[in-house]
Amino acid sequence: MDQEVKHLLEENLELEKENNQLLRTVVKKMYWQTVLTVMKWVFVLAITFGAFYFIEPFLNQLYSIYGGVGQSATQATQKASEFRDLLKNL
Repeated sequence: MDQEVKHLLEENLELEKENNQLLRTVVKKMYWQTVLTVMKWVFVLAITFGAFYFIEPFLNQLYSIYGGVGQSATQATQKASEFRDLLKNL
């Protein structure tokens, strides 16, 4: 029985070493996966904000053009109502 227990302990030790090696590999892969995921999101956010930084002048021009169109439409509506009032007074 003593030899059998010794054999089982040695087998158990070999399995524990193999298990430990596999666990270290898994932990290492999880670490690098986390690092790469964080780097990916930093890259995506940097490109998004960088693109907005370079596109912002064009967007400001579009907003000013749109605002000018809105003012023109408001002025046209006011002129039309003044013209109607003028026609009513005739």
